Amino acid sequence: MKKYYCGLLVFLGLLLSMNAQAQNVKGKITDNITNEALPGVSVLVQGTNQGTVTNAEGAYSLQLKAGNYKLVFSFVGYETQTQEIKVADGMVNLDLAMIESVASLSEIVVLGSRSSQIRSSIETPVPVDVIPFKDLQ
Repeated sequence: MKKYYCGLLVFLGLLLSMNAQAQNVKGKITDNITNEALPGVSVLVQGTNQGTVTNAEGAYSLQLKAGNYKLVFSFVGYETQTQEIKVADGMVNLDLAMIESVASLSEIVVLGSRSSQIRSSIETPVPVDVIPFKDLQ
């Protein structure tokens, strides 16, 4: 009789664990105009720290438990988009076409220097600092 109850408990445990398993959510991210795959798009589950990045073919894959989620898709030069999905039994496929952002980026100029003093000669191809002899002692 004990073997029967032990077997029944193991069976019920396996049955319950199968319902709690994560489901696969996958898809492909493309440009809405050219339909080219976008590698490096961030795919995040809103409200969690779970996410992924698309591969070279623009494909992504996430493991999520059953429930309702919001996926946030973001990429430089494109508008951030949010999509609601319902994860149930089986695989969820969500393809998305990213829309190019209208905002343009402005130019960034970076200047580097080893010291806060003004260089003696900045017109040469190689930086030249003239250091007085008394500073070397």
